[in-house]
Amino acid sequence: MQQQTTTNSITIMAHQIENRDAQMGTFQAWHGLTDVQQEITFEKSPLNWELERRPLFLNTSLDGTSVKFHQDAIVSSDDGLPIGNAVSGSYGIIQNKDLFDTLISGLEDCNVKFKVASIGSVCDRTKVFISIELNEGKTFMVGNRQFDFYLNALSTHDGSGKAMFLDSSICTVCANTFSFNVNAFNNKTQGIKFAVKHTKNSGLALVNVASGIEDLISNRALFCAELAELGHKSVNDSIAEQFLTGFIAPETAQDFSTRSRNNVEEVFNLFKTGAGNSGENRLDLFSALTDFYTHSNSGRGMQAQFVSSEFGSGSKMKTRAFSALTSPGEFERMVRRGSELALIS
Repeated sequence: MQQQTTTNSITIMAHQIENRDAQMGTFQAWHGLTDVQQEITFEKSPLNWELERRPLFLNTSLDGTSVKFHQDAIVSSDDGLPIGNAVSGSYGIIQNKDLFDTLISGLEDCNVKFKVASIGSVCDRTKVFISIELNEGKTFMVGNRQFDFYLNALSTHDGSGKAMFLDSSICTVCANTFSFNVNAFNNKTQGIKFAVKHTKNSGLALVNVASGIEDLISNRALFCAELAELGHKSVNDSIAEQFLTGFIAPETAQDFSTRSRNNVEEVFNLFKTGAGNSGENRLDLFSALTDFYTHSNSGRGMQAQFVSSEFGSGSKMKTRAFSALTSPGEFERMVRRGSELALIS
């Protein structure tokens, strides 16, 4: 039976790296199954196999004749075993190498610094992924902090979905992160994303994807510009503590609980002394809150913390923190609320 983890009414499946699957990356993922390599090439990657279409026949028991179905099987070239369910004749195969080459050529045309951070398959090779870490010097450096952004390519080989391309802060390393980025693609209202249907003209559509990667880079540069602006907005210790109090205490709270007080103290310390922080501006606050909701596990195991950070309450709080710090009205409301709660307690 497939193990499940439930968080905030969302059921998150386990990594689903089956016997035929593998994941290679530049760092060890939460599931501990990563083949860690300093540099990843397609030829040595777990996706270095091709997909082949084979017709399906039914052998009759009466006269030995065969009847061809109107569907085909998709099999992998290295072991000859089927991948997923049968597909119709209109289904177009997108080879793993074409997916990889599209990303690399598009990024090279944009003249940006990048590296392949993760590549592999899950769910018995029915889902494949490639995550590119974008690291373009000044564009993705804000102050002394480096922000990791990934260009994710996600595709299926069983007719269940399109090939999808999107920017995300989540590196795809398993079925969990694959699902997260698919949901982000479907729900995304801002930013750049592409999709290519599995049709006979899939190859031509992939060329168009490469031409849009430059827009993605520009979009992330705008995000970093917003972060840089936070670095110019000074915050003293008193305002920082009031903001954190108003932000961390639950909206329905009428007073300041011991747990909330401890959390504020922990984040305030990160604001002052966390990595890259000096305790001087809103960017320090954002960095402190991001660090707190990513790494503070309150006694939870590694997988539970990962689910919270990237799928559940931790992820929501990081998004909420960015909104509160970039919106003048919301920032001031949090400061006022924090001041009122401090007076009550």
